[in-house]
Amino acid sequence: MTTPFVARRRQPYLGEQTFLSTIAHYRRDKNQGEQKLIEHGHVPRERSAILGFLASFLWCEFQLRYTAGDPLPDLAELLTKVVAAYEREAESSARLADDEYIPVFAMDDPIDEYVDFIGLISACILLHREDLIPRVHALVAGGPYDAADAVVEELLGFYLPDRPELDEWFWNRSGIRR
Repeated sequence: MTTPFVARRRQPYLGEQTFLSTIAHYRRDKNQGEQKLIEHGHVPRERSAILGFLASFLWCEFQLRYTAGDPLPDLAELLTKVVAAYEREAESSARLADDEYIPVFAMDDPIDEYVDFIGLISACILLHREDLIPRVHALVAGGPYDAADAVVEELLGFYLPDRPELDEWFWNRSGIRR
């Protein structure tokens, strides 16, 4: 017997119908993205943008499923797919000309990407998927956002050797860039 949705959800304000409708929305968007990838994937910038869109929606689905109380082993498996989706975006973006390149996580604008990056690292820690942390770090490694934020470095420092100690971060409490 399965546990009723109301009993397993981790957030009391998430209703089952809202969950199901939102998952259906994400699936439609995924299907549209995959279709656009077939139609426009031969254009490098379009390919990168579509892959970013697909990775972002998979991350949103992961967060919603966590909130809805999906079993942790299932979430750990989905997290691997989320990281792989971001890696596909990063691989595609790395092939772009310098003037077209946009990092997978541009952590200084907007704050959402910063929060998503920290959330991705935190999900790896929460689900005991420390094996994914080097792969998540690789999404920013060597770029302008690597070794640039104290909060990120505090998280990474437990799992990756020789991380710098920083005392500056991209965002302060009021959300204004320092």
